[in-house]
Amino acid sequence: MATREDLHALVDWLPECVWEEANETMLAQLKKHDPVRYALFTAPEDDEPLTEEEIAAIDEAYQAIERGEIISDEELKLELGL
Repeated sequence: MATREDLHALVDWLPECVWEEANETMLAQLKKHDPVRYALFTAPEDDEPLTEEEIAAIDEAYQAIERGEIISDEELKLELGL
């Protein structure tokens, strides 16, 4: 599995003339596999960038999902009695 550093090195290696094509290809794959991240990635710029803590919390949430530790909305509603 590629590390963040590997991906940064790959982006640094790409010639500028292919950046737009690479970006479109990457976004198409992201939209196909993870529509939430696609929406976040393509959302308009916010005046306040995410803090390192917020980024870490988002990453941890995705890791928890991959480990199966997140419950569905329906399960949460049942748990909360809604």
